[in-house]
Amino acid sequence: FFFKQKTAYEMLRSLVGSEMCIRDRRRVHGEISDWESCQQKMCQVIISNDENIEDCQEYVQVDFANAFIGGGVLSYGCVQEEIRFVISPEMVVSVLLTEKLENSEALMITGAEQFSRYKGYGTNFVFDGDHQDKIDMDLY
Repeated sequence: FFFKQKTAYEMLRSLVGSEMCIRDRRRVHGEISDWESCQQKMCQVIISNDENIEDCQEYVQVDFANAFIGGGVLSYGCVQEEIRFVISPEMVVSVLLTEKLENSEALMITGAEQFSRYKGYGTNFVFDGDHQDKIDMDLY
């Protein structure tokens, strides 16, 4: 379905950053010990266990399950991070471009389009049809 929706030109544009962007590859926010003594207040954080991460479209989606971006998407595993990468295959490019992240580093990907629906989790994960992503592109 990904290849039916995207022409070769569109795929190339998305890989070089015009539509999808691996932005500020690494943002270092100090050592973990600095966070423990930090007095600055955080912005509001909403945590939901009622929805899948990709269903929270108006929010920033955060995944911190693995120091290796994509987790086991190219080898094994089929949980949150791997599922997110499988349904938005453009993000797999970041696996090839990003080495192991340190505890104080983050990687931000914007504009990745979702191409498929699914059911299940882990060993029960199955493809559940094509998905037409109707989300506007990020402003970044």
